[in-house]
Amino acid sequence: MSRKDFADEDPWLTAVLNDWYMDDDTLGGLMAEIEQTGDPVEGAQTWIDENRNLIDEWVAAGDAD
Repeated sequence: MSRKDFADEDPWLTAVLNDWYMDDDTLGGLMAEIEQTGDPVEGAQTWIDENRNLIDEWVAAGDAD
């Protein structure tokens, strides 16, 4: 849920967020990486680097429109 005109103001981000999905294993992997590194930024970046295909799918949803 967002403000009324958000989809019109940012259709790219709206498409990305509509396509974004993390199942329990994916979210758990991100959380485990953050805990393992002890640094949320470093952990998230490591997870992103290791899951680039998934990130690219989310971004591509915005580029498809």
